[in-house]
Amino acid sequence: MIAAAPSGGPNVLVDAPRYNSKLAARMEALGGVDWILLTHMDDVADHCRWAERFPAAQRVMHKLDVRDASQWPYIDMTGVERQLSGPDATWELAPGLTAIHTPGHSRGHLCFQASGKLTGGDAALFTGDHLAQNARLGRLDGFARYGWDLAQQADSIRKLAALDFLWILPGHGRRVAFASAEERRAAVEKCADDFSRDPYGERAPGPIYVQPPSESMARRSGGGGAVRSSSPSMRAEGARMGWLDDLTDAVLGPPAAAELVDGCAESYDQASSEAEAEAERAAAEGFDGETIASILMSKWGVEYDVEFTQTDYLGVASLYLNVFPWTADQTPWRHEGRHAYLEHLQAVSELLIKWGQVASVTRQLEETSLKPRRGTIPLKTVPIRLNLPNELVRSFRP
Repeated sequence: MIAAAPSGGPNVLVDAPRYNSKLAARMEALGGVDWILLTHMDDVADHCRWAERFPAAQRVMHKLDVRDASQWPYIDMTGVERQLSGPDATWELAPGLTAIHTPGHSRGHLCFQASGKLTGGDAALFTGDHLAQNARLGRLDGFARYGWDLAQQADSIRKLAALDFLWILPGHGRRVAFASAEERRAAVEKCADDFSRDPYGERAPGPIYVQPPSESMARRSGGGGAVRSSSPSMRAEGARMGWLDDLTDAVLGPPAAAELVDGCAESYDQASSEAEAEAERAAAEGFDGETIASILMSKWGVEYDVEFTQTDYLGVASLYLNVFPWTADQTPWRHEGRHAYLEHLQAVSELLIKWGQVASVTRQLEETSLKPRRGTIPLKTVPIRLNLPNELVRSFRP
């Protein structure tokens, strides 16, 4: 969110989180919401409820991504007030606030550029699912696995290089700050080249972060963790980041409870206390596919396969992350090599972060006494239950 009302500008909500009355009250205290900017169709979440709470807000979305409730992701977007279309690639929504059509991840994906005057600091580009620092690949990236048209996405990334911004603030992946316009231009152009030639990162540098195991895992394995950064000035996460963190504090409360986890546009936070909320934020910091692989290895000595499984009993839908007794050295094994396996775990990790389930899943994996077993009928999995609302579980398609 950009809270510019105190200085005479609009308050802007980029992508719609799951509705939360406490968060809404804090936004109201900051002057309400004037714009709800939706980058693409699968990050709209509770946009209708936010629009009901702030009826004067104008929702913005590209017409090519608008869906009704009968189409995936089964959320009605037809009531969005401003549906952009036509030959234009950019639209000035308000002084210092511009929408840019960036097709690739989806047909109608939009990025939103906010000037320094609007943010009260450096200019920023809100990139949705189009562009972010990929911790697993160690590069600025477009996350090809989830893209609709990768060639178009590479072209869309390239045209962003000339825009005026020093921050990339994504919906998924890690945020990035540039030291200068020259660094931004070079980095974004390189990203477009890399994404065009090697979209899935077969030749990418590799993980930026290696998540340290939890204390109980460390005791079992005797191991530790390490961190490395991609470059000194292209910062991903770590230290506090100026105006963005000041805004975070204003919206979510004091610093002790205000560290945001990037990539939570549709997060579902069921924490019943600040302690639980803090535990989730700490668990999600640096959590990725490699983290899941290391947890499985520490727990059972092998990297088992995992997958989401839905159940429906007496009208109550539940979603589990099942650990299956399948490994790379045995059949069946559905992944074409370890790279594909880690890509799958990365997708799982991003969903767990989005849903606010990292701490719960990690704790259940540590505490379970079960072990996946082959050779039984049916085979034995280790079910890890996710604490999610019924409607979200029913809308999810594994």
